[in-house]
Amino acid sequence: MIIDRYIARELTFTLLAVFGILMVVLLSHQSVRYLADAAAGEIPGNMILMLIGLKAISFSGLVLPLALFLAVIASLGRLYRDSEMVVMAACGVGSLRVLGSVTRTAVIVGVVLALLSLYLDPWAAEQRSRVMDRARAKPEMSDVTSGRFQESAQGGAVYFVEHLAPGGNLENVFIQYHHADGNSGILVAERGRQEPDLQTKDRFLVLYDGRRYENVIDKQEYRITSYQRYGILIPLPHIATGERRREAVASTELFFSTAPGDRAELQWRWSLPLSAVLFAALGVPLSHSTPREGRYGRLFTGILIYVLFSNLLSVARNWMDRGVTPIELGLWWVHGLLLLLIVSMMIDANGLRALREWFRRPRMIS
Repeated sequence: MIIDRYIARELTFTLLAVFGILMVVLLSHQSVRYLADAAAGEIPGNMILMLIGLKAISFSGLVLPLALFLAVIASLGRLYRDSEMVVMAACGVGSLRVLGSVTRTAVIVGVVLALLSLYLDPWAAEQRSRVMDRARAKPEMSDVTSGRFQESAQGGAVYFVEHLAPGGNLENVFIQYHHADGNSGILVAERGRQEPDLQTKDRFLVLYDGRRYENVIDKQEYRITSYQRYGILIPLPHIATGERRREAVASTELFFSTAPGDRAELQWRWSLPLSAVLFAALGVPLSHSTPREGRYGRLFTGILIYVLFSNLLSVARNWMDRGVTPIELGLWWVHGLLLLLIVSMMIDANGLRALREWFRRPRMIS
């Protein structure tokens, strides 16, 4: 029991460290993308933290199996390099005993992964879609920033406001527009404000005391018009209400569905906790090393195996989605290959080594 707790503690600390590093890398990259979208005006700045938190839930389900696999290789590899595993073997603690200790920890991680992939991840995907829909549904010029050029959502206009006065008044407004028919122009005004139409519920940008410079292509003329009051309709964005993304569908709905794509998504969610346990078991024979062996050689081999397995799993999911493979076979054949690899490596690490030693043992000649 003491050795089991010792191995579990080493594995847990390494798992937390690897998981934290991978999450920081992924979330940093995602944060840069969200900041770029916010700078372009595609999403409001106050939604960035919410989107990062929701994305962290999705990343956790993908990172945990890899983090557990690398943690097993790194932690057990350190025990081999420090000759602690040799001492354990001399005390009767073999590979199967270590496998049992690692598997118990992996089962706990698998339960957490099952909760993430079956319940939390679909909920986070649904919430993330709603947040993005709310961001896209915001009317044009609802987030005006002073002193910065901003492009409209349709890309047909660029506007600039020098100063935002109290009460929503705009000072020194500049708008450059380009229509689909080729006509373009520039609007400048000393001041302006957004005003709703109480009857039609439309919103207008009303400019005061300005000029309009218009280039009319078909008439080949250039017009300059002065105005005291000029209204521009602010179009409301059109959000298409398409089908829900399959990753946001609840697992209970997928369970009662007979569509191949839904069944593939459900098996994909179950494959995450199952693959975590299998990869943890694979890390036990893969971590076996000698004190003189390199520190990162086993990690590199483990990453190659994980990449190959992930690609095979994606291919199996695509085949099942298109109906190439039956539902009964689904994604499970990939896990079967991984299980065969684990058994073969465990036999090579135990049975074949004992067999070689038996043949090398000197014998009495009668």
